[in-house]
Amino acid sequence: MLAGLVLIAGCRQVSGEPHSTTELSDALLTVSDLGTEWQESQRDIFDERANENPVIDASTFCPEVVESVGVLDDLAGQAGADVEMRAKSTTRMMRLQAWDNQDSDRFFSKISDIVRTCDGTKWSDDAVGASTAFDLIEGPSVGDESIHWIVTSSPPSDNPDGKFGGAGRTTVARFGNVTMVLQVGDFALDPTSVLMPEDDWRGLVLKAAAKIDEL
Repeated sequence: MLAGLVLIAGCRQVSGEPHSTTELSDALLTVSDLGTEWQESQRDIFDERANENPVIDASTFCPEVVESVGVLDDLAGQAGADVEMRAKSTTRMMRLQAWDNQDSDRFFSKISDIVRTCDGTKWSDDAVGASTAFDLIEGPSVGDESIHWIVTSSPPSDNPDGKFGGAGRTTVARFGNVTMVLQVGDFALDPTSVLMPEDDWRGLVLKAAAKIDEL
């Protein structure tokens, strides 16, 4: 099990009108921020959440919290912005989302409780034999408070279809009333696929946080 911390960087003043969805979109990373190895596959500004704007895929949490995950949708802001990026030379994907609402502190508290409940757990999909592991990880201290975790999936032991596993790192950070969710996934299609190096991942978290911190 990897060590994990909720990191608190101090509280900021929460006041004034909420940031507009356009302002939130402008605060999300662009290809210019990341370099030409990335390409933008989707950018969306939404006034009300739809299926294409999930807070976090509920299936990535451990079975023990299934009944608790639904409240995250209620606490998340309905208006916000998200962007999806793909790395050109790998199967790596990134999704970054931000919203501004008065329940940001409650959302962060609830998701922290859920993540800590799942920390160190492993479970299997009996139908296909695939297994999943969930672990808190240490990451950069960003915003007023932040938390990071990794979900690793492995194929069935007999693996009749020749499938390989994957891993996804998630960061949730709170900047006053603004919540940032950054997800980076590596989907292994062959044995040579590797997880994004930790230094690269940490750099990505810091870049994303720095732009949102300027709001």
